[in-house]
Amino acid sequence: MPCRRKTGNDAGNDALNERLGHSLREWTATFDAIDDFVSVHDRTFRIVRANRALARFLGLHPRDLIGRRCYEVLHGRDDPWPECPHVKALEVQKTVSVEIEDPRVGRPLLVTCSPFFDEEGNLSGSVHVARDISAQKEAETERERLIAELQQAMSTVKMLTGILPICAGCKKIRDGQGQWQPIEGYIADHSQAEFTHGICPECRHRLYPEFTR
Repeated sequence: MPCRRKTGNDAGNDALNERLGHSLREWTATFDAIDDFVSVHDRTFRIVRANRALARFLGLHPRDLIGRRCYEVLHGRDDPWPECPHVKALEVQKTVSVEIEDPRVGRPLLVTCSPFFDEEGNLSGSVHVARDISAQKEAETERERLIAELQQAMSTVKMLTGILPICAGCKKIRDGQGQWQPIEGYIADHSQAEFTHGICPECRHRLYPEFTR
């Protein structure tokens, strides 16, 4: 059977197919280069596409995830995760982000779901991006620890411990510079203290004039 000679239309179609194939390969390479766990889910929670990062995390090949429901694969559940961002995104038809901590996953994730639509404007599903936020959580925990330590340190800066020399007559307190001041002012600047008793010169003169002479 004689071979049909390619026409100009055939050549144009071949060129178009080549460009489409090249674009698809570039898109796939970009999709798989993302470190976040990226997948595309249809309205029934089935995974339509998954990148290599997600598949590698689950110990699977990307093609092994196609057609499986996300909550079964990721959470080992028979129904959607509570407060599922995919459900919310489909309901409000806007991008939704939720922090998820599932012991089965083993790390905290910030999950963002963005709805997508077909050419006729019908809601088709969502693009699911899960980012590992373990480092951010650890940094937050460390920051909170440091803040707590700082607050504790600040609360003890004015804490007075030990023995205070206090006048047995007028109840003035002798400070570290040897000055006597009213107990009200002194205690206002400090929080915790133990008291001992002494006597200031004014009270010694008033109470024991013979010793003053």
